[in-house]
Amino acid sequence: MSSGRGSLGRHLPTDFLIPKSMEIQTLYNLQAYDSKSTGSWSEAHTLQDGLPAKSQNLVRSSRSQSPVRASLPAGCSAPAMSTSKLAKGLPPETRQSDEIFGLGTLPSFGPSRWDYLAKPENWHPDRRQLHDRLIGESKAVAHNFAEAIERGGHPPTLFALRGNTATGKTRMAKQTIPVLAKALKESDAGCINPDIFKRALAEIPGKVKLSSAQVHAESCVLADRLETELRPLKTASGATASMLIDKRLSGAHEIDAYIKLAEETGRKVELCDIDAPLEQSLMGVLQRKPDGDAPRPPYVAVANGFSAIRGNRLDVIDKFVSKPNLGSYHLFGTDEGGSKVTVASVVNGELTIHDPQIYERITDLQGGTAYDVGDQVISPELIDRLTKGIDDPARATDARAALERYAGMTWSAALATHSSLT
Repeated sequence: MSSGRGSLGRHLPTDFLIPKSMEIQTLYNLQAYDSKSTGSWSEAHTLQDGLPAKSQNLVRSSRSQSPVRASLPAGCSAPAMSTSKLAKGLPPETRQSDEIFGLGTLPSFGPSRWDYLAKPENWHPDRRQLHDRLIGESKAVAHNFAEAIERGGHPPTLFALRGNTATGKTRMAKQTIPVLAKALKESDAGCINPDIFKRALAEIPGKVKLSSAQVHAESCVLADRLETELRPLKTASGATASMLIDKRLSGAHEIDAYIKLAEETGRKVELCDIDAPLEQSLMGVLQRKPDGDAPRPPYVAVANGFSAIRGNRLDVIDKFVSKPNLGSYHLFGTDEGGSKVTVASVVNGELTIHDPQIYERITDLQGGTAYDVGDQVISPELIDRLTKGIDDPARATDARAALERYAGMTWSAALATHSSLT
């Protein structure tokens, strides 16, 4: 495990020793959270390798970054037995759901593993039936979302929420972006996001409940399948159905893939890019409950996402500037009081910067100090600073409680511990 240990070790304090079982889990989380977004394991980002290069169209942008390579335990093959028997012997600190419910010998981590897991016949029959049911339910909800968008008078659109873990993407969609807020209220969901499958995948009646991390890879496989099946979806009127993507979308290549999908299917693209300081994302992860659906990745995965999202942001903006008919782009940042504000937008190929100061800050990778905060101690002063600007009293109380639970630990140690809880 030398490669994975080296990548992880750069961000953990030397006096914080992770138990072996937790280290395996943390490395698996890093590989899953950092790598699986569009079906390729080779797109993970390191924090220190491959800093942004110059863009042809704008002042700063980013180039591709070196992949994180982690040597993980070989996948366990699962014999064809009942789901309950498979679950009974689960050691939750080491085995993932694809290792438990996959049939045969799983390929090593890489593209071949995702290809293998994408084939229904490679899953235990009981699990395959669960997959079919979850996809069917999700397609029905996505269809309701598309009908709601159409009733609002909008053309077929691929809506995408871009942002790091725990930046408030879902909350923004439900509260701040009118077209999405109305449609999501009427449809009760409808997005493509691995997290929507996790609760059902984790629950095994009468047996051990799996963690969010343990079902993350399986959830990603289902999210990819849902996306594929929604591609040709039509509304009752026969029009192409709108769809909503809710993922990190840290790499410009991921945006390229969705632009291609939209152009091939006659959809516009409306991208909402939601930024937050790294510390706020880390705090948000610590607020997530062990028994909830939301992922609890380790520090390095959150920091990698922060660096990649900011570093690739101008490349993403370039795509909308260079294609006036593509759709629209909206960038939201966080002001000094902790509130989300509109920072920039691209409409009909024209870039408008609404807040130059925040725009400069959140398109500058070096200004993010992503390399420094892993060793920062969660102190009373830090807790006060991060919580005083939260205008919702309930959220402020919850945030303070989450931070105080790990007071005295570094961000790296706190997230490593929190991600291991079941």
